[in-house]
Amino acid sequence: MNARGAALAVLFCLLFGSNALPIKIALIWMPPIALAAVRFTISALVIYAYSRIVGINIVVQKGGWRHMCVVGAIFGAQFSLLYIGLNNTTVSHGAILMLSLIHI
Repeated sequence: MNARGAALAVLFCLLFGSNALPIKIALIWMPPIALAAVRFTISALVIYAYSRIVGINIVVQKGGWRHMCVVGAIFGAQFSLLYIGLNNTTVSHGAILMLSLIHI
């Protein structure tokens, strides 16, 4: 790996590894599943606002809602379980576990 690749690897480790700390702090005030719901709601609103600003029309094709609901349920379950796990461990263990899943 060259220096640029190593620098990018360190940068991504810092970015992904620092993700566990804000989650752990937010879990003080909010239960894990509610936190996952808030995260997805904010993300959906940001994507919707961006699409309106740049003029992209988001249209779901016929039969697409079922697929969107299944994928949304899978992502919701993934983040809910992640937050439940972080609620029961330390930030450092959570960051290590989250970073170890990147390569799977």
